[in-house]
Amino acid sequence: MKAMGLKAWVAVGLIAIGLVVVAVCAVFRADRAAQAATQPATAPEPIPIYDARPLTVRDGIGNVAAKLSAGSEVTVAFLGGPITLGGGDRGFPQLVMNWLRVNYPRATVRLVNAGSVDAGSSFGAARYDRDVRPHKPNLLFVEFAVDDAGQENRLHHFERIVRKAWTADPATDVVFLYAVHADERDHYRGGKLPPAASVQERVAEHYGVPSIAMGLDLIPRVDTGKAKWPELFYERSRPTPAGHAAYANAVIAALETLLGDETSKKPLKHELKSPLTEDLIVQATSRPATTMPAPPAMTTDAGQVARETYVMPLIGVHWMGSPEFADADGRVLWRLRTQSASENGRRLNPTFGLDRSRWGPPMRWFGEWRLFTGPAGVYLAGANPKLNNITAREDDLPILTFTAPRAGEYVLRVKGGGVVFWGLHNTLAMNIAHFPAGQTKGKSLAFHRAQARVADNPNIEVKVRLNEGDDLAFLFDTNATGGGGGASYRDLDIVVGWFGE
Repeated sequence: MKAMGLKAWVAVGLIAIGLVVVAVCAVFRADRAAQAATQPATAPEPIPIYDARPLTVRDGIGNVAAKLSAGSEVTVAFLGGPITLGGGDRGFPQLVMNWLRVNYPRATVRLVNAGSVDAGSSFGAARYDRDVRPHKPNLLFVEFAVDDAGQENRLHHFERIVRKAWTADPATDVVFLYAVHADERDHYRGGKLPPAASVQERVAEHYGVPSIAMGLDLIPRVDTGKAKWPELFYERSRPTPAGHAAYANAVIAALETLLGDETSKKPLKHELKSPLTEDLIVQATSRPATTMPAPPAMTTDAGQVARETYVMPLIGVHWMGSPEFADADGRVLWRLRTQSASENGRRLNPTFGLDRSRWGPPMRWFGEWRLFTGPAGVYLAGANPKLNNITAREDDLPILTFTAPRAGEYVLRVKGGGVVFWGLHNTLAMNIAHFPAGQTKGKSLAFHRAQARVADNPNIEVKVRLNEGDDLAFLFDTNATGGGGGASYRDLDIVVGWFGE
């Protein structure tokens, strides 16, 4: 047989290589197809957009209807954001309570307003155990549709609220409330709920929870000129007294149906169906604090090395449970307290906070979110996630103190990664003061003030002589009143060095 030439061998080789490549690609495609067939889809199911209705009855509120008819004691809780919290005696929760008390005079109706300036269903689900469950509500209204706008991945938070309520008491009746936002008017004009409200409606549908679109009739009233938006809302969603009255009327009209419909007045134990959310965690698992590692020694710009270095512990990691943090020797070095802005006087200059007889109570630990709150129950101090953040609110201001464990020369260093404002806040100030042991009056050592839209991060280094038991105080204040929001120093790195006698 005649031997093949070089060109022939090359051709055969190329054919062989091509066959191998085809085979490998076929195997690769088959393997990928097999993986796709056996692995679950990772993309969540899209939430359907639901029709907007004044009331969807579903399983009703038969338990509370029976109690009201019998003249029993009834506790009604409202869990929500600033819309629920605002309004005071003219807010829609109080107006609904007034109606219930007038129409059911034999019953004793108690109101629990668990609205919060820190909004959203994620925080609401977390604080249910703190702010609602101890009151043992018979009827729970949940309002987060506006605060969850743009956060359409919060279905599991609403499930947590429902399951927490019914795990504590399956006879608790739950009703979802949907407020409106100016940016969502087109959805309602088309007869549809906005995406965030549709997420909540998906949960309501699954568990049989009634729902009320509180602002459904307000859009056509504005569109037809029968009302003006500024008459109903201060901004884009915060209701005026007239807006609260309109919301109350919508809830009352729904209650007239829910409490008057004999089919919805039958008491029942609500069923905890299989959750919509895979691996849903209803109760967060507590974790112990991590031992704080020894910090590197502070070195000044002049090259001096501290004999002892103290770093603010990381909240939620090293520091939790108590507003006082003790070192390994049992000495309390760091403390978290609060101050009222009205007591402070809103001066926002180096004179504020210098009278500690006017300071407020210590901060409170909030275990589920591993942070500290003030008297209003909202976030003031926590980590996110590697350095600490300190936040000032309307009338809820944070104070951090460091107590000198020995006398001598100290250097204080404060650096920050950014300043963030939201709501009506546009100014944030930090006053660093020295308080001699046992004395109520302090002296400012350094002052930092930040304005919204101005990149001005703190970068402070101060040398001071302290006696044992003296305090260094970090005092924070902001400028807003009303409307929620806050201002936060992010990624604060606070280090204190002791350089000897």
